[in-house]
Amino acid sequence: MGRTAGRSHRLYFGRVGRGRYRRDLRQGAGARGCDPNLARRRQQGRQTRPPARSPGAQRTPGVRAGGEVAGRPGHPVPGRISDDGLRWEPEDPRLALAAEYTVDAVALDGDGHRSARHTTFTTFVPDERFIGYVTPENRATVGTGMIVSLGFSRDIENRAAVERAIHITAKPAVEIRPHWFGRTRLDFRPETYWKPGTQVTVSLRLRDVEGAPGVYGLQYRTFSFTVGRSQVSLVDAAKHTMEVRRDGDLLATVPITAGAPGRPRTTGKWWSWRCWR
Repeated sequence: MGRTAGRSHRLYFGRVGRGRYRRDLRQGAGARGCDPNLARRRQQGRQTRPPARSPGAQRTPGVRAGGEVAGRPGHPVPGRISDDGLRWEPEDPRLALAAEYTVDAVALDGDGHRSARHTTFTTFVPDERFIGYVTPENRATVGTGMIVSLGFSRDIENRAAVERAIHITAKPAVEIRPHWFGRTRLDFRPETYWKPGTQVTVSLRLRDVEGAPGVYGLQYRTFSFTVGRSQVSLVDAAKHTMEVRRDGDLLATVPITAGAPGRPRTTGKWWSWRCWR
């Protein structure tokens, strides 16, 4: 994991340079991250901290302290000074991975002497990353039986953490449940068919989520899709026919094949993911 070099007084944290690290993390084979020594080479002596917890700010009793963010414009890290005035802590105890933070702090003692400090540190850069490949695509119009499916680039061991990082909402509202297929596929779907016209929003908050020991997510994105008309096809294997119903009305009855003696067709409900004309 990352290493901590020394102790410093700090009050507020601001992120800078994250985009630079993001580009580096996307290089390499597959879903692997960047060179684990990258942060140390770039920072050249700056502090490196692990993601498990954020370093708080401490001050000497009897000294008033203040500070401001010197990070990416408009992206301060919110926090507060403790009731006893001896410590500052960020609201979120976990800082972002592979990110550079700067701290500017000012202290004023009882005699009016002013002391200012500036420091920079970098959080841990993981060796391994994972992403999820999502179906359907953003802004797609899908059928009433569409499943939201994620295929992960690495085996997922911490399923609960990954599930918590994925939020799916629908208008009109409907209960949506997850189901795992092995370690690399996670599906979400309602109990029955979607209602035509439903708007579905999928939020992936996988960035910095530990899906397996030492393997962290990369994605932080939101996309949506629309449920189109209802079209359901009902197959009668005994009669070798298929009824196609659109919005409940019979559209067509077409002949089909359903296996052969000794090679029966699997029965049950099937969903069409893609269609070509």
